[in-house]
Amino acid sequence: MMVAYQTHSGAVAAEALHLGLEARCRGDRLAARAYFRAAVAAEPASIRPRVELARELADLGCLQEAEEIVKAVLLDAPDQPQARALLMHLGSVGGKRPGWECREGNLPPALAAPFGQR
Repeated sequence: MMVAYQTHSGAVAAEALHLGLEARCRGDRLAARAYFRAAVAAEPASIRPRVELARELADLGCLQEAEEIVKAVLLDAPDQPQARALLMHLGSVGGKRPGWECREGNLPPALAAPFGQR
């Protein structure tokens, strides 16, 4: 019988990803981005957190950073469908969206501690 063990960083990444998806569903886009950043920091090679972070960045108007992340994902996984679709979307947007600024935000202090943010 084979037992799968998750590393500490893998568990942190999974929790941060889950919390980011929940924050997105609540409409708290800045918290979602912060959680996705925490997930990427915990597991930098993992594809899903990077795609979710890029998606969040794109929705927040941070198109250049989103594109850089998506291109890096596609170097690691050229056939990743969500990354390919997001890259096409970013190409169709072409620069900054009118009236959009790349908004910054961090997790509230009580939530940031488990993910190493200050």
